[in-house]
Amino acid sequence: MILLLGPIQELQRNILGPEIQAFFFLVVAGLCAWLVWKRQFIGLLGFLCLSFIAGIFIYRPDIIQGIAETIGPTLFRDWNK
Repeated sequence: MILLLGPIQELQRNILGPEIQAFFFLVVAGLCAWLVWKRQFIGLLGFLCLSFIAGIFIYRPDIIQGIAETIGPTLFRDWNK
């Protein structure tokens, strides 16, 4: 099983660019925020969501860079005038 993870991760990196992975990250983060808002953010689901987000920040900084490159110019467009 562990031998399969390397090629699968390489395939994922080649097919899904940082922008698509950033979109997926934002969807999962939005789901977590919705669960917090609905007060259903308990137990194992909450732990898994937080672990996923922490794993993204630690192991895949290119996704965070994709988020910054995609959203940053839109958010700060008016500040540069």
